[in-house]
Amino acid sequence: MRSPFAMFEETECVSMFAKENPMVLRDLKSVCLVLAAASLALASTGCKKQPPITLSAAATPPAVFPGEAVTVTATPGAVSTKKNNSVVYNWSGTGVNGNGTTATVATDSLAPGPYTVKAEVKEGKKGKEGLKPGQTADATASFTVKEFEPPTISCSASPTTIKPGDTSTVTATGVSPQNRPLTYSYGGLGQREWNWDIGNLQFDGGADGFGGDHLQRRRR
Repeated sequence: MRSPFAMFEETECVSMFAKENPMVLRDLKSVCLVLAAASLALASTGCKKQPPITLSAAATPPAVFPGEAVTVTATPGAVSTKKNNSVVYNWSGTGVNGNGTTATVATDSLAPGPYTVKAEVKEGKKGKEGLKPGQTADATASFTVKEFEPPTISCSASPTTIKPGDTSTVTATGVSPQNRPLTYSYGGLGQREWNWDIGNLQFDGGADGFGGDHLQRRRR
């Protein structure tokens, strides 16, 4: 490719002028060199295309029991640095409440099982976000609602052997792995079921040694 200096010097007018003013020609060459370098710099940067926006999302913690909170965080990438660029987020999913890059999930009413939260990001001029290609991205995050673990219970009687007319106190101790409220249900000899929220009862042996199910509550 011919340099601009060669074409510049080939013109008759420039050649005559150069012979008479060699210092001016040298200055003109310097100016042309600066302009050429500036053009190359603008060509390499001014035409660079903005990469499309990206998005990732993660749920913390990944597994919970009903009632425990889940937080989902969205992380955008390649966000435009142009002046007046606006970025907005949208969230969707069961029990999801989003605000900006963060959303919370209310799990109180959720049945055990897997769930997915979707996040969407849009950028662009305010009020026109996401209208151009590469200005919209979405991502999903998953979490699991676990079933409550069953409670455990242990019972003891004191004394363990009684005579007709004597009493024995039965103590039941229940433990919930997730600290849920517990109620106690006692069954007597007559198959009657007793429901109290205390852990102790008193059994009356009765006059004949079997005595039906005369059970009396006794607090610990």
